[in-house]
Amino acid sequence: MSETYGNYELLERIATGGMAEIFRAKQLGLEGFEKELCIKRILPHLAREPQFIKMFLDEARIAARLSHPNITQIYNLGAQGGTYFIAMEYVDGQDLREVWRMCEARGQPMPPQYACRIVAEAAAALHHAHKKTNKQGKPLGIVHRDVSPQNILVTRTGDVKVVDFGIAKAADSSTHTRAGVLKGKFAYMSPEQAAGGRIDRRTDIFALGVILHELITGVRLFKRDTDVSTLTAVGNCHVDPPSDSVEGVDDELDAIVLKALAKNPKDRFQDGEELQLALEKWLVEKSLPSSSAALAQFIAGLAKDIEKASIDRRRKSTSSKAERKKTDSTKLIRSQEAKIPDDADLEEEPEPLPAPPPRKRTGTLAAPPPSSEKQDKQKLATSVFAFLFGVTLVALVAVLGIQLLKGPSAAVVKVTSQPVGANVYWNGEPLKEKTPCTLPPAGAGSYWLEVSLDGYEAYRAKIEVPASGEREIAVVLKSLR
Repeated sequence: MSETYGNYELLERIATGGMAEIFRAKQLGLEGFEKELCIKRILPHLAREPQFIKMFLDEARIAARLSHPNITQIYNLGAQGGTYFIAMEYVDGQDLREVWRMCEARGQPMPPQYACRIVAEAAAALHHAHKKTNKQGKPLGIVHRDVSPQNILVTRTGDVKVVDFGIAKAADSSTHTRAGVLKGKFAYMSPEQAAGGRIDRRTDIFALGVILHELITGVRLFKRDTDVSTLTAVGNCHVDPPSDSVEGVDDELDAIVLKALAKNPKDRFQDGEELQLALEKWLVEKSLPSSSAALAQFIAGLAKDIEKASIDRRRKSTSSKAERKKTDSTKLIRSQEAKIPDDADLEEEPEPLPAPPPRKRTGTLAAPPPSSEKQDKQKLATSVFAFLFGVTLVALVAVLGIQLLKGPSAAVVKVTSQPVGANVYWNGEPLKEKTPCTLPPAGAGSYWLEVSLDGYEAYRAKIEVPASGEREIAVVLKSLR
């Protein structure tokens, strides 16, 4: 896609959220001047809603005050075509949620040193925001309130960026949260935030603790099947040390994670810098490689491992299909041979059985003529065939009965992509249909989904299929150009 938008050219839509859509774009200037950036604009149907406009403007005002290498930079706030937009720094990389999924696909959690490096950089960014003051030196009281893997980006060069201050709260914001209204992602809320209580910078520290715990263990900490269950788990705040499930995690790292996740805000790290220094001290003491270059190399290796595994799955799938086809053909030939007597002539009709002798009127039955060897073999083949047919019929009836008793085995899962026409691999098996399509029926459980298209980064994720109902998976592919 290409769309002229004021002084910008929108190249592709990167993402769409609940309030705005984000485009990769370039700024146009004199004498062929171009600068790659992002345009975030309010969704058309919300462009006339005062509440959303105020939230959008607050985000721009708050983020524009922040200047830190770990926070995306704001270049401009403007209006065009009846709606507001923000021009901001373009980050060439992936969000932490996607990196987590790549680790999951490889079957191993992220090495602790990289998890600590990412969280330490994010803590530095949030500390800058928390401590920001106005021109008179008065603290702005900024709290992000939505710290989550989706809002932490890792660039191709290993830099970490905190994004989306869309629901950030500052003391002089024009919008204020109503009592009882929860904003943010439930699984990354602090207990006081989930309870609708007063929050401060330590709420963001708790969210970083959740992210650190999940990156190290590879397991969601508070996420449950329903929002209510998730909020209950957050409120209870029961946290096991990462070392309980991951080998190689020592007591010092356990202590850092558990302190960040303390239920009482007074027991946590009191600001982002304190958490950052604790993590960097641990990294130095362990002499573990965690520089930006090392982090970039690790993530690049993840992508290569996933691509190799995908290719291996396709080859294995193709080989398995060919082997099954060959085996089925062999079984069919053998079953046909088993039905035919050894001395039978395939080109001649079998000889008719001799007619029985006429009954005598004396009231006694004549003795039957002796059976020939050929007749015995035909009877034996007929008996074997009848036995096999009966066993097969019983098994078929049993399977059908079990399926009827089980009822519906899984939900209907539909996959759409942008752009459309992408190839779909379901648990390693390529589908004939391209997006949009409906996945083959499968039992409730976890399955691997891959959506790929030439010129775009492949999407790979583990999909949970429920026992019933319908689910739609919308995939936005990122262009490689």
